[in-house]
Amino acid sequence: MDKQKIARITKIINEIRDKVKFLECDGTTRVLNYLLDKNNIAHTVMVGSASKDDINIPLHYWIAIDDMTLDLKSKMWFGEDATEGLFKDSNVTYHGKPTSMKTPKIIYDILIS
Repeated sequence: MDKQKIARITKIINEIRDKVKFLECDGTTRVLNYLLDKNNIAHTVMVGSASKDDINIPLHYWIAIDDMTLDLKSKMWFGEDATEGLFKDSNVTYHGKPTSMKTPKIIYDILIS
């Protein structure tokens, strides 16, 4: 992924991180899905499981963008040393499949209010 695209995504993350701090992975993914769509950044919403060490979360949502993963809720489940944000390599293991998500503005507004 090119540096300009990473910078655009990082800007989105920085602008909403405090607004999603009380949401779980599904709500946070909906907020990110809305903002990425609004900014014309191609991405794939993923659903499946995530694990780290001996902890397994059987239902988890995250976003795939090119060769990178966007997950703002891994520390919630796996602790402060879990990889979180936009990354290529992680100490969290993801198993999942693409899912359809098209977050409407009204849901976005409710989630960040």
